[in-house]
Amino acid sequence: MTIKNFSIEYDSINSQNTFTNGDTINGRIIIEVSTQTSIQSLIFIGKGSAKVGWHEYYGMYNHCYYWSDEKYYEIKQRILRAGTECINKGRHVFPFSFNIPNRKMPSSFKSPTGRIVHKLKAELKQSMKLTKKAKAHFTFISKADMNIPGLMEPQHGCTDKKLKVFGSGTIAMKIYTKKMGYQQGEALQVKVEIHNKSSRSLKPKFVLYEKQSFFAQGHRKLCTQDILKERLETIEPDQKEIVKKVIPIPRNLPSSILNSAIIKLEYRLKIFLDVKYVLNPEVKLPIVVLPAFEGPTGRQPPRHAAYGFEEFGYSNQQNWGNDAQNLDLPPPYEAHKCKMPSTFDSSTGRIVHELTAELKQLKKRTKTTNSHFTFVSKADMDIHGLTDTQHDHTETKCKGIKSGTIGMDVYTQKMGYQPGEAIHLKVEINNQTSRELKPRFVLYEDQSFYAKEMRVRKNKILKERLESVAATGNETTYENVITLPRNLAPSILSSAIIRLEYSLKVVLALRCAKDVEVILPIVVLPALEIPQGN
Repeated sequence: MTIKNFSIEYDSINSQNTFTNGDTINGRIIIEVSTQTSIQSLIFIGKGSAKVGWHEYYGMYNHCYYWSDEKYYEIKQRILRAGTECINKGRHVFPFSFNIPNRKMPSSFKSPTGRIVHKLKAELKQSMKLTKKAKAHFTFISKADMNIPGLMEPQHGCTDKKLKVFGSGTIAMKIYTKKMGYQQGEALQVKVEIHNKSSRSLKPKFVLYEKQSFFAQGHRKLCTQDILKERLETIEPDQKEIVKKVIPIPRNLPSSILNSAIIKLEYRLKIFLDVKYVLNPEVKLPIVVLPAFEGPTGRQPPRHAAYGFEEFGYSNQQNWGNDAQNLDLPPPYEAHKCKMPSTFDSSTGRIVHELTAELKQLKKRTKTTNSHFTFVSKADMDIHGLTDTQHDHTETKCKGIKSGTIGMDVYTQKMGYQPGEAIHLKVEINNQTSRELKPRFVLYEDQSFYAKEMRVRKNKILKERLESVAATGNETTYENVITLPRNLAPSILSSAIIRLEYSLKVVLALRCAKDVEVILPIVVLPALEIPQGN
């Protein structure tokens, strides 16, 4: 055997052997050969990707396998240039230095249903031999995203319940936390106000649990697991209690994953009142776990008097009215800052924003009036690769009478465009066959609707044909400008049941053969948000 050892290793930069955005990984590729050996090329690859897959069974004999994958980066470095080189007998070390991209990417994650992997690979190519591969995984911890809406703001939730069977009266509960984002090992302080105006005794319970969500082909798999549980003292009938609890976040708890399209790792704090023979009233608050090395320093949560939350050393107790409606007052409007989709209407689904007024009178039907308004969501400039250059390559081998290879590279300046803006398209075609090629491009939209089954509707927006590419050995470059219609609706990517996406497809039409095509995603931004300085 000529190659005795082919491996890749890297140096750690801290005691936990973890890396984050922008870090540099230094390492080496080791080749040990028993005799003088010829090598065509040696390539280093740094790659970050995610994959999910699971089976769902329908009855005894039918089942489906749902899967999806996502790539965050793939960076290649040629350690030895293409061409034959000889290395002598012995051990050879080829050093490399790899910079992890400084962009938003999810942390390393592993479960039976899906995983997020960051790894270093090496490929050794020799003439007339199979490519040899070596790899080493590294633990990537994403920096804390401090731009999550409401991350450092107080949280509030409330619920009330009227007992009619197996008891009478009203149960009301209010929950307060100082913020939503916590570091690993940090203390989560909770304040609970319980007003038991019923004939039943209550047992308050706390549960901190995790939600693992996996998305593939319009389907979702959800896994939950309890992390911490605790019971409090029983609250007797006609009593009011204010409970303050400190819940430490475990230091080994993985940080939240919110920036992957196919894997989400979320946490919830659930407080519920255990009442026998009655559906338990409960309140759930989202918790974002931040990595310990990227703490939310220097940012303190503001005081919100409307939330009724004070420092844990004292309390500013609000008056409890006799009417249960007083417990349902919503938090201030500014607390609802979140990403929302724009107004949308189609025959299959719609997104509606409306103003509603209700007039209630004693012993009469409630009168309702509403007015719809057009809502255009602000451009989400955090979409991965929005302003980066796009490039894709495809290559096809034609067999039969007219054999040869067809290669095509497609470039655009970026992925995000406003209505009316021009897309600068560059297409490089290498035709090494005896066939004539007819290039064309299509800009189309995908409307996806998710319910029990996924439904997709495609609409073509623009079509254009280019000049034919002559046969055998011709390399042709096309540059074209495509102007987006000004009335084009902005992309909808922030809804769980409706998605409006755009794609640019470049096709090489072949007679009596499968067409060669490249598809690039296009994000249409609303005209009111111009992406400046990105």
